Amino acid sequence: MSNPSFEHAQAFGHSIVTHGKVRITVLTSRLFRIEYSSEKKFEDRPTQIMWKRQFPKVQMEINKTTSSLEIVTDSLKLQYLDTNVEPLPSNLIISEINEEFTWHPKKRDTDNLMGTARTLDEADGIISLEKGLISRAGWSVIDDSSSLILTREGWIEPREKTKFDMYFFGYGIDYQDCLDDYLKLSGNVPLLPRWILGNWWSRYWEYSQMEVEQLVKDFRSYDIPLSIFIIDMDWHITDLKKYWKELKQQKIVPEKLKPAIHDGWTGFTWNEKLFPNYKKLLEFLKTNNIRTALNLHPAKGIYPHEIQYSKIAKRLGIDSSKFKAIEFDIANQEFAKVYFEEVLHPYQKDGIDFWWIDWQQGKKTKIAGLDPLWWLNHLHFEDLSSDPERRPFVFSRWGGLGNQRYPIGFSGDTYITWRSLAFQPLFTSTAANVGYFWWSHDIGGHMGGSEDAELYTRWIQYGCFSPILRLHSTKNPFMEKLPWKFDSETFSIVKSALQLRHQLIPYIYSIAWLSFTKNIPLCQPMYYLYPSNESSYSFKDQYFFGTELLVAPIISPMDPTVGLSRKEIWLPNGLWFDFNSGECINGDKVFVNYYFKDEIPIFAKAGAIIPVSPDYHEAHHSNLELIQLLVFPGSDNQFILYEDDGVSQKYLTGNHVQTEINLTSSQKSISIEICPSQGDLSLIPNERKFEIIIKGIIEPKSIHFEIDDSKGEINWTFLKSTRTLSIDPILLQPNQKLQCHISHSKGLINEEPRTKDQFFPLLKAMQIPYNLKSDLYEIRGKLISDVHLLHESLRIFSNLPKNIDSSHNYNAVIQLIAYAFILSAVQPKLMESSELKNMLSKTPEHELKRLVEHFSLLYSGSANKTDIFPLSKPQLQAIIETLTQHPLKF
Repeated sequence: MSNPSFEHAQAFGHSIVTHGKVRITVLTSRLFRIEYSSEKKFEDRPTQIMWKRQFPKVQMEINKTTSSLEIVTDSLKLQYLDTNVEPLPSNLIISEINEEFTWHPKKRDTDNLMGTARTLDEADGIISLEKGLISRAGWSVIDDSSSLILTREGWIEPREKTKFDMYFFGYGIDYQDCLDDYLKLSGNVPLLPRWILGNWWSRYWEYSQMEVEQLVKDFRSYDIPLSIFIIDMDWHITDLKKYWKELKQQKIVPEKLKPAIHDGWTGFTWNEKLFPNYKKLLEFLKTNNIRTALNLHPAKGIYPHEIQYSKIAKRLGIDSSKFKAIEFDIANQEFAKVYFEEVLHPYQKDGIDFWWIDWQQGKKTKIAGLDPLWWLNHLHFEDLSSDPERRPFVFSRWGGLGNQRYPIGFSGDTYITWRSLAFQPLFTSTAANVGYFWWSHDIGGHMGGSEDAELYTRWIQYGCFSPILRLHSTKNPFMEKLPWKFDSETFSIVKSALQLRHQLIPYIYSIAWLSFTKNIPLCQPMYYLYPSNESSYSFKDQYFFGTELLVAPIISPMDPTVGLSRKEIWLPNGLWFDFNSGECINGDKVFVNYYFKDEIPIFAKAGAIIPVSPDYHEAHHSNLELIQLLVFPGSDNQFILYEDDGVSQKYLTGNHVQTEINLTSSQKSISIEICPSQGDLSLIPNERKFEIIIKGIIEPKSIHFEIDDSKGEINWTFLKSTRTLSIDPILLQPNQKLQCHISHSKGLINEEPRTKDQFFPLLKAMQIPYNLKSDLYEIRGKLISDVHLLHESLRIFSNLPKNIDSSHNYNAVIQLIAYAFILSAVQPKLMESSELKNMLSKTPEHELKRLVEHFSLLYSGSANKTDIFPLSKPQLQAIIETLTQHPLKF
C-alpha cells in the first residue's frame, strides 16, 4: 500500500518564508500555513490531513526586521512580532486587507457554520457538530500540530514534536473558493462507482441464502430497482459457544479443549448453516446486477474458529495449537498486511464488492494519536486502489478531517423519529463544509420509535434526494422496511420514489464527476451560492441537489387541521419551476405551501437541464440507449452529461465520455443543442435516442430540429395539465450534433399560477367544516390569485381561539385573508406590498379593528393556541404597532 501524493507534499520554495523559529507557507493569497519549532525543524511530509502543498506562486510583500516578520498579499496581512517566540495573541495577528476581520491564535470562531460528526449513533434529533472550514466570521483554522505523518512506504508514524502547525483560511464569504483550496491541499473527493447511486437494501437480520435470493426476486416482481444488497453481521458465525459445542459433540475437537471465544460480533467465516453455498449466492446477485457488501466488526481479532486462523497464525509466528485469539493490531504493519491478504482479498475474489467497516470500539491504537477508525478507512481505500479494475471507496464512519478522500460515510444507528429525520438534511449538507459529500443514513431510521407510514414515506422521499439511499433497520421482527409490507397508498408512493432515484442516476453521476473535478457537493448548503442573503442561513433544511435542483424535504408530520404537510420555503432571486407540475414561481421570497403525501418540494432553476433514465432497472449498471432530458425554460444554461465504465479507475487516464448540452432560452423561444460526445466513444452505444421533455411552457406554435445540417420530421405531444412538451425520441450517433428549436410568438413560459388546478383538491383535503369549504369555493375567484394565501387562511381559521368570532361569512373570510398576509409579514417588505394594501383597503374598518384586537390577544398570552403562529411576542407587538400607525389607518 502506498501514498500516491507523497511527491506533492513539500511546498515550492517560492511559497515559503522562514524567519527565526517560524516558517510561513503562503499557499494562496488567503491561505497560510504557520509553523513554529523551537528547534527550527519543520515538516514537509504528508500528514493525516494535508497531502498536497504545491500551489502556484502568490504575489506578496515581505518585510523583515531582526525579529519580526510581515507578509502582505492582496487579501491578508500577517504580522509576527517576534519570530523567536511561539505564536501568542500578542505576537501573531492576521487581518483581512480591508480590515473585515482580525485574527489571533486564541480567538474563538463563534460564527462557524460547522462541519460534521463521527456518527449519529443513538441520535434522536440534533447533535453537536465539529467545526468546519466555512464561517461567517470570514476565517477558519485547522490545527495540524498533532497529526501523524504518512511515510513513503505507505505506513504512518508520529512526527517530531512540533509546537505549532496551523492553517489559516481567510476567505470571507467566498465559501466555494475556501473549499476548493482545502480539497486541493488535503486531497479531493474521489469519483464513486455508478452502481453506488442506486437503492441499497440492508437489515440487521439472520437472512438465509434462500431468503436473500427470494428478496431480490421480490424487489423485481414489485418493480422496485435495487443496486446493492448488504448482508449484516449474521453472514458469519456469531454463536461461538454453540459452534465449539457441536464440534466437540461430533468429536472433531477434543472435549477438554478450551478455545478462546467472544460475543460473536467479530467474524470472518461464513455461517454455512445460513449460507451453504455463498459463492453461488454471490453469482446470483451479480447475474441480477446487484452488488454485495458484508458487515465487519473486526475489533476482537482473529479467533481459533475462523477458517483463516491457521494461515494467519503461521505468518505472524503464533502457535495455532494453543487456540488463543490473535489480537486485532491494525497499527502493526505486518498484521495489517496479513489481515488484508488472508481475510479480505479471498472474499473479494469470490465476489464481495466492498466492506461495511462498522468500527465502534474506541479511538486508540498502539501508535499514540492514531485513531483506528481513521486508519482503517485509509488502509481499506488504499488497498482497493491497488486494483485498477476496481474503483476504491469505503463504507464507514467519519474518521475526521481528510476523510473526504475515503467516502462513503455510514452515519450510524439513529432513532425512528421525526426529530431524527428533521436533522438529517442539515447534517448532510453541512458536511460539505469539511468536504465530506457522501453520507449514507439508515433511511427510515434504525431503532426505537413505532410504525409510522407517513414518517417512513417522507424519509424515503428525502433519501431519494440524499447522497445514498440505503434502507436499514435493527433486528426486530415487528420492524419492517420492505415497501410492499405497508398499505397500498404508502407502497405506491414509496415505489415511485425508489424508481425516481434510479431514473436520476445519469444526473447524479454527472454531479459526482463535478464533485471529483470541481468540488461541487451533491447536497450543497444554500449559503454557498447566496452568502449575502440571510435566508440562506435560516432555511437550514433545504439545499441544492446538484447544480440544477433545490430540494426542501418534508421533515414533519402533516398538519392535522388541514390534512396536508405544511412547508415554509425560501426561493432565491430568479425564476424557479416546480419540478413535477412545471409551475413557474418568482423567487426572492418566502412562502408557505401544503403538500399531499406523494409530493416532494423540488424546484428546478430557470434553464435547468436534467438527464434521466426512463429505464430505472438499467441506470445503475450501464450507459443507456435512451436518455430523457428534462428541460426548464427561463435562462441560458449548459450541462455536461458524464459517462464512463462506472466501475474501474480508467477514468483517471481519460477513459470517459462527456456530452455537452446547451440551452438558449428567451421569452418566445427555446433552443436545445446536444453536441457531439467527446472522449472514449466505445463506452457508449453506437446509437442512442434522446427524448426531450420541456416543462413549464405553453403549447408551442413551432418545433423543428436539425441533425448536423439535415432537418428532420418531428413528432411531439403537449399535456396542458402539467405544462409539459414531450418530443418523441430522436436517434443520434455519438459524433452528431442535434439542434431543436421551439417557439411561440406570444411567449413560451407559462407564468399563470396553478391555483385553479390546485384549488379544489386542496380545499377538499382540508379538515374544516363542509359549510366553510362551500363558502370558500363560492368566492374562489377572490382567492384564486394566491393559493398560498388560502393555505394559511384555512390553517389559521381552524386554530383561532374560541372567543374570536369565526362565523361563516364573507367578512370573516376577508379577515382570515388579512390574518394570513400579516402572518407573512415577518419580512418588512411584505408590510409595504401592494397586495397587502389592496386587500386590507377593501376590508371593513371594524374588521381591521378586530384584527388588531386579535393580535393583542395573542400578544397578551391569553389565547390558548399561540404556538400555531410562527411569530415571537416581540414580532407580534411590532405588527400591532405597524397596524395602528400604518398610513392606511388600520
